[in-house]
Amino acid sequence: MPEQEAKYSVWQEFERKFSDGKSEKRYIQQINESESRLITYWRITTDPNNLPKNQTWYVKTDLKSDMAALLGNLYGFRNWVEYAFKQGKNELGCADFRLTNYQQIEKWWELVMSAYFLVSLQAQARNKLESESKNETISSQISREPADFSNHIWWDFSLVWKSTLNNLRLIIQPYIFWNLIKPWLAVFVNTNFQLGFQKLMKIINQFQGYITVDSG
Repeated sequence: MPEQEAKYSVWQEFERKFSDGKSEKRYIQQINESESRLITYWRITTDPNNLPKNQTWYVKTDLKSDMAALLGNLYGFRNWVEYAFKQGKNELGCADFRLTNYQQIEKWWELVMSAYFLVSLQAQARNKLESESKNETISSQISREPADFSNHIWWDFSLVWKSTLNNLRLIIQPYIFWNLIKPWLAVFVNTNFQLGFQKLMKIINQFQGYITVDSG
């Protein structure tokens, strides 16, 4: 309500712990608009007397426990989460699109998360393979790559998430290229070319990667 006044609790001191093991003194203060409000607001700063603009943060949360000792450090993860999220979006192509309609955004993120989940499953399996093969030679590790598929000139044998993404991109390229070329085949008929593409996609569809399927 406009006539309500915010209630400021006393400043509480806490130790802001960083990933390198260092720590700094910070201060946190709870702000309530009413006793029954589900959402609480917090003010975090390095200087409670002057509240420097670039060193003071405002946080909103619906957590009801005593957050003073935890919230400052939890909020400190924000920059790292945003940075990693940005890198992930760039890798997945999210930075190439700008959607404003909620349904379009929701549909887009369903596709993105499905793709991320698919690649992550493959990457986890490859990392497990790496741990099992750490005492083997590089050539024997390479021999564990999917037969024939890894003969592609652009196949990446590195056992990391990005290399798995690269290889899965190679796997789906024939289908993508087929959909780009198909309209032209309606203009310039080439039966042998069409049959060749269909045969290639049939072979590619046999790819199972590193994730075993439980037949039971």
